[in-house]
Amino acid sequence: MLFKPIYYNEKKSYGERAAALEEENSTKKLKAASLDPELGDRLRAVAIKKLKDPEVCEMVLMEFSSGKPMDGPDKYNEERFISAAKTLKGLGEQNRLEELFDKCGSHRIQAIIVQNIENTVLLEKAALNEAEAYGPWYLGVSSNAIEALRDEEVLARIAINGMIGHAAEDSAKKVNSSELLQKIVTESKSISARVNAVRRLNDTSAVLPALRKELAPVIIAKPLDSYWEIRLLASAHDAAGRIMAYCTDAPGSLQKDYPDCIKSDEVLLAEVEIIYPFLRNIFSELTYKMDTNAWDKLPNVCKCIKLLHDNGIMTEQIEKDFPKTIDYTCNVVDYSGGDYDSRYSAERGNKIDIW
Repeated sequence: MLFKPIYYNEKKSYGERAAALEEENSTKKLKAASLDPELGDRLRAVAIKKLKDPEVCEMVLMEFSSGKPMDGPDKYNEERFISAAKTLKGLGEQNRLEELFDKCGSHRIQAIIVQNIENTVLLEKAALNEAEAYGPWYLGVSSNAIEALRDEEVLARIAINGMIGHAAEDSAKKVNSSELLQKIVTESKSISARVNAVRRLNDTSAVLPALRKELAPVIIAKPLDSYWEIRLLASAHDAAGRIMAYCTDAPGSLQKDYPDCIKSDEVLLAEVEIIYPFLRNIFSELTYKMDTNAWDKLPNVCKCIKLLHDNGIMTEQIEKDFPKTIDYTCNVVDYSGGDYDSRYSAERGNKIDIW
């Protein structure tokens, strides 16, 4: 220790050791420090940044090349890899970065490298994560590629073609063009990306006809199993979609998002050929099972039916399809505390005038 540089002295603070590395002018010593696992990740990162040697950066980024794709540093020991990748970018070594991305072997290292790549074609491929070739989403390859992209047309393509929900969804969040957002809403394979895109449109009138045509039959056929479809239609500010969300509470917070749809009588504005069969089918599903679902949702469904009847819409059909009053009992599952062990079942009754 007597003859070693200060940055090897463990009794010194990190700041003192890092400062000593910054002052080091020996290329040989900086290279040794960059590659020395005994020095520690943070100090190695300082040495790599100071040295600016492309070959050393490559050696660091290839440390996990002989391992399995899932091998790599944890998030607390990434600094030397981040420093190496950033250094290569600063040196204009884009070709080397692209080659390392393909051959380094570790998805975790790829996630670090991809943040420093400028090749849009490679970034798009990594973002789409085709056949898991560039690692699972949670290792950051796809998300970091999307973060590095700036081209909205490329981001829109990912949002439309991405089979992994997160990639498509996060790409949609970065698109600002109304034209491209409309394409995502109507063409994306990911419904979560479509929801994110439609929420960012100031005017949804151009996409609403296509959404109604596509989604209404699906929702009407299976009202309780179509919460993403309902979410998409409701998020497009469609009156029928908002009523559907109010009736299904889909997903959990949507009903809370649309309490005003009853106050503003949106049920009267919704296309009756959509909303009426929806109400009829969901009423049938709920009353058939008479479970917690029915207890939670029947009051809202009945309220919408009553609004139609009281305003002279489908009056005769309502009186034919629905009882005047429903007096029902449900077996309701509830929780007395905040955990599963507090679960209990109880019979509850209610009476609602429908028309």
